[in-house]
Amino acid sequence: MSDIFCATDYKTDFYSFFKSHGAIMLLIKQKDGSIADASDGACRYYGYEKDKITKMNISDICVSSVGEIRDDTKFIKQKHKKYNGEIRDVEISFGSLVTGDGEFLLSIVHDITDLNELNKNLSHELEEQARSITELGIKFQSVFEYSGIGILLLDRNGFIIDVNPAFCTMMDGAKNEILGKKLQNFFGDADTNQKVEEVIYTEFDFVQFEKTIAPKGGFVSVNITLSPVRKDLKSVEYILCIIENISYKKKLEKKQQEQEIMLIQQSKMAAMGEMIGAIAHQCRQPLNALAIIVQDFKSAYDFGELDGDYIDISVKKGMSQIAFMSKTIDSFRNFFKPDREAESFLVYEAMQSVCSLIGAGFNHNNVALSVEFTQEAKEARVDGYKNEFKQAALNILTNAKDAILQRQKEGWIKVGGYIKDGHILFITFEDNGGGMDESVIDRVFEPYFTTKEPGKGTGIGLYMTKMIVQDHMGCALSVSNTQNGALFTIECRANVKPGK
Repeated sequence: MSDIFCATDYKTDFYSFFKSHGAIMLLIKQKDGSIADASDGACRYYGYEKDKITKMNISDICVSSVGEIRDDTKFIKQKHKKYNGEIRDVEISFGSLVTGDGEFLLSIVHDITDLNELNKNLSHELEEQARSITELGIKFQSVFEYSGIGILLLDRNGFIIDVNPAFCTMMDGAKNEILGKKLQNFFGDADTNQKVEEVIYTEFDFVQFEKTIAPKGGFVSVNITLSPVRKDLKSVEYILCIIENISYKKKLEKKQQEQEIMLIQQSKMAAMGEMIGAIAHQCRQPLNALAIIVQDFKSAYDFGELDGDYIDISVKKGMSQIAFMSKTIDSFRNFFKPDREAESFLVYEAMQSVCSLIGAGFNHNNVALSVEFTQEAKEARVDGYKNEFKQAALNILTNAKDAILQRQKEGWIKVGGYIKDGHILFITFEDNGGGMDESVIDRVFEPYFTTKEPGKGTGIGLYMTKMIVQDHMGCALSVSNTQNGALFTIECRANVKPGK
């Protein structure tokens, strides 16, 4: 034990420092362990008055083994008991003090109870983390071994250093035949190696791509995800490669695409049937007019009225009716012409075109059709496929007409258009057909769902309408009931002229 200092007169040279210091200090006689003096800080800490504590022995405070104090002892740890009975963990630093009254130990006491508790909690947390890591390792190993998805571990040079049974099954090969190779050995191109380098030399969290592999049993479509395992923020130690067989998914997607093409074709055929009926109504009136002109030629001849002026007037009237029918046929032909590219078109003009084609047929069935757009909406343009939009509008209008005639002998359909928030075009289709049952209104856009009588509806018209409006044009389509009937609403982001 090294001497801190030696004093010849303890009472005069040391007492003022010892007494006023706030630290927990005890002066203990080496001979018998009695407490010769205590600092004010020690009195406050232990809860004793000075005249009381100086009559005590260190063994009265220390409830643990005092321990042997040798010359090389720098500090010891003990448990000390306060006046109120509280037991505290302490660490004591020692120094010798020699005075005329004898040899003493100057003990500086540090309370380490809170620190011990903190260390205890930290140790418990570390044990829990270690347990969690162990459990996670076991779970990962279980996933690695028994997962149906191929999992590989690559080193930073792209060589396979581990592979799970699922990938071996996928490749119809043994594990030792796969280890030590690179991914491009299975995909046969340099692009795969480039993807591996992207993971190593960039800050990407993952790289994902699709490839086709050719195991012994044939071709397999796979989705590959490469994810770096970083030793620190920059260095990549390993690359985790997950390979999922998506051949079945691809087949489902292809089947779904084929079904959608079939639905589109069915919808077009249904719309074509509706349009043929509309053309018949459109052409009936001009054909009647032509018949009257032809019949009137004989009457004019019989009454001697057939001259050059009469012939010119009759020819002009006939050609006017023929031109009208020719325009109707052109409109019908353009209506079903597929849009090769998206374009910016006036929605109001498209709606007028649809209504002009089907207006006569609707009037024949006592269904009044009107179009009312605000001036701002008339000049609004939407980016999309014009003819597809016309087909979607035709589907909505045809369904509205059928709903009216299913319940009553006459009715009306109002098509409206207005701008909201400066750039959102709302196109509304409202009818007075009585609306839809609230229990099925959320299903009207499902494929093959229809509220019509058996044999009178295919259930694909509104489904195709939603596909066109939402998927092809990026607009929103909704339906609700009003006091009069049903209300279909299309919301599109529009190009509106400034100042409008």
